[in-house]
Amino acid sequence: MSWDAAEGPWEPGRVRYSPAHLARLLGLPEPTAEQAAVIGAPMEPLSVIAGAGSGKSETMAARLVWLVANGMVQPERVLGLTFTRKAAGELGQRVRARLTGLRRVGIGGPADPTRASGPAAGVPAGLSGSTPSGPAGGLPPGPAGAFRPTAPGPLAGTAGDPWTGRQPGAGGWLGSADPATGLGAGGRAPGGVAPGGAALGGAALGGVAAGGAAAGGALPGGSLAGTAGPGGQAGPEEPDGGLLDGEPVVSTYHSYAARLVADHALREALEPSVRLITPAVAWQTAARVVAAYAGPMDAVHWGPQSVTAAVLDLAGELAEHLCSPGDVVQVGDWLEAASRALPGRMPAAVRKILESQRTREQLLPLVSGYVAAKAAREVMDYGDQVALAARIATRHPEVGAMERARYQVVLLDEFQDTSHAQLVLLRALFGGGHPVTAVGDPCQSIYGWRGASAGNLTRFAREFPAGTRPAKVTMLATSFRNTERVLEVAAALQQGLREQAPDVPRLVPPPERAGRGAVVCALLETAADEARWVAGQVAEVLDAPPGIAPDGEPWPGNRPEVRIQPSDVAVLCRKRAQFPLLRAAIEAKGIPVEVVGLGGLLTVPEVADIVATLRVLHDPTAGGSLAR
Repeated sequence: MSWDAAEGPWEPGRVRYSPAHLARLLGLPEPTAEQAAVIGAPMEPLSVIAGAGSGKSETMAARLVWLVANGMVQPERVLGLTFTRKAAGELGQRVRARLTGLRRVGIGGPADPTRASGPAAGVPAGLSGSTPSGPAGGLPPGPAGAFRPTAPGPLAGTAGDPWTGRQPGAGGWLGSADPATGLGAGGRAPGGVAPGGAALGGAALGGVAAGGAAAGGALPGGSLAGTAGPGGQAGPEEPDGGLLDGEPVVSTYHSYAARLVADHALREALEPSVRLITPAVAWQTAARVVAAYAGPMDAVHWGPQSVTAAVLDLAGELAEHLCSPGDVVQVGDWLEAASRALPGRMPAAVRKILESQRTREQLLPLVSGYVAAKAAREVMDYGDQVALAARIATRHPEVGAMERARYQVVLLDEFQDTSHAQLVLLRALFGGGHPVTAVGDPCQSIYGWRGASAGNLTRFAREFPAGTRPAKVTMLATSFRNTERVLEVAAALQQGLREQAPDVPRLVPPPERAGRGAVVCALLETAADEARWVAGQVAEVLDAPPGIAPDGEPWPGNRPEVRIQPSDVAVLCRKRAQFPLLRAAIEAKGIPVEVVGLGGLLTVPEVADIVATLRVLHDPTAGGSLAR
């Protein structure tokens, strides 16, 4: 469905640039067939199950840019949500770099026929983004995975991934540019654009949202990808109002919920100025409630601190699941009835469940007291914020209408880590066939302890139908991060987990990493022996001659000049207590070591001396620090 000038004037609804064609124009690696199917999918709900290292964030950024390049949506009409501020910043940076590339090659400017003529491009819901066979747009054909950059820039022949000769990126290895940001060697984007879209005047997280009022203005939470440049000045705009004037809004799920609450709290008879408290203040509030409680606690066998933690956990779970204390009591009644119906002697496991439920029910008055204390102070915690946003969205349909009018396309990252309340919120706002793309991996859900539900991703197709049918589900199963032998070991270790998620595909390596890699296991008597063995493994890898990979075989692609550097090696530990031994053992081999994180820095003797001095200055009775 690529457009050609011989067909006459371009019309909205035609695909001018296929995903592969657009990648070549931008000097980026061509997407795989799996990625191209996601990038060029129709404007309708879509679920993407993406394994670790499969380039899901890169694919999301490429889909957004593909939609913009083909005139289907303006950048400021796109909403991207992810789980952490760091991920939101990285996604925003990727997109800004790609949009900068579009500007440089003249896509989206006044002369581009795909420019949208209004707030919405008017693309039909069933528009297909399939890629035609053969070269697109008159570009010469090339081998699979290759590209021919059309913009100037020193991309070829630079050092990068020794497996393929491609440039490294935070999101994996996809081609001769950084898959995380679209940058080439030395942090340069194709054609020499500065990292992070610095040609746009930089990017400020927590600044003004792209498009001003059209993007909702400044959002609470400080995690929006804004357009502020140096000194807070806006980035340059095209003089004739091109398609790329704005930027997409990229935020965390909680920040987006905060903005909804700030904008629409009055609809629920709440002041928009209600204050969000920190976890420390939440603890203090709950601790006061626990200390003042005089009710029955015979089923609770913990101290005050443990009770306070349990109250906060239970209150958060109720909020994330949109439940009330009465729902917990109903579950207890059902459990009692079901246990009495069991024949014979009650099993020990059932007794344990009933005891836990009785403990939970005795904590409910404390939870109610904690909720009342927050209401009296006109404050809320993070769980309350998401629950309130979900209540606003479900009770007031006009809020959803406004959000859908504001954001024509929605991209949801790490969807497996969203909670039930977040699912209800997003379904109420963007359900009913709105173009929503959700990306995630049920096997990577790590926040179940605080209300996240990995089942949200598998339920997406039913919760966000495309008209009368479930949303389409696609897969990204090629892991660019690992070799085949590493993936085989990971698959064996994950076998039990994958039985619970049969829809998740087994990861496969890209062709250049097939049959490669090495996995070694050692069982040693002491932690010191382990540290020495690890140091020996690191030294052995670093002593390898140029051109030899860590698995002892030559690098693919005949790259005899590549040699492994200390910065290429990482050592992961279960706990920080293992750091000092490992650091000492590796440094004993003459290898420089960087301990990542503030906790690791505290193990450095010089830093420990400074900390001890500061503690003594604050408290002269600190005997341990004084002795040091």
